[in-house]
Amino acid sequence: MDVDAQKLFTLVDAAHNQPITHQPSDSYRQALLAAAIDLNNNVSPQQVTIQLYQAYYRNYMVPMTLPRQHRDLYQYVHTQLQRLTRKEQRHMALGYGLIATHLTFGPLN
Repeated sequence: MDVDAQKLFTLVDAAHNQPITHQPSDSYRQALLAAAIDLNNNVSPQQVTIQLYQAYYRNYMVPMTLPRQHRDLYQYVHTQLQRLTRKEQRHMALGYGLIATHLTFGPLN
């Protein structure tokens, strides 16, 4: 595990161990566990960061109401996603658009 993966794993572990209230925590906690497993299986930290961001988005997480460890993780995820190149951002947006189109209008084939 490289340095970025180790730092992300430490933040995920701290957030998973911290109880969370007033948030839809079941699927979020499952996403944290899945992120830790992916990091142990040498999935790229960038991919895990994207999955965590999607978990925040799906669960309507409000970062300012989260406990300290969860805010630290959210800030790290947010900072890492700001560092993506334009090409990586386009690739992510295209993938999201294709998925959303499929869910909205059905298969294209």
